Amino acid sequence: MVTRFFEPFRDVPIASRITTLKRMDELGIEMHANAELDRVESGDAVIRHAYTQRNTRVPGVTAVVWIGSQTANSSLASVLRAEGVVTHVIGDAYAPRRLMHATHEGYRVGSRL
Repeated sequence: MVTRFFEPFRDVPIASRITTLKRMDELGIEMHANAELDRVESGDAVIRHAYTQRNTRVPGVTAVVWIGSQTANSSLASVLRAEGVVTHVIGDAYAPRRLMHATHEGYRVGSRL
């Protein structure tokens, strides 16, 4: 796991963060704080430290899940509206926030339908 932040899962409540970090360690998951994925090369992940630019190679990577910068993207809604489809934009398509916001918006829109 690679994070640009000093502490992984910094926005997760402390009780959940502790159990998650404990479980990840038990599973042998390596954590690299203050870093970012630079590239994947010949099955290895090359991780670059944010401050020193030092690279670390992690061999045998089989998958990468990228959670990048969060920006709203409602372009599909614009296309649907142009076709006359009634459209409600919620969640991260409206504005990236927490899951509870998207759930509440979905409930609110669903209740009105």
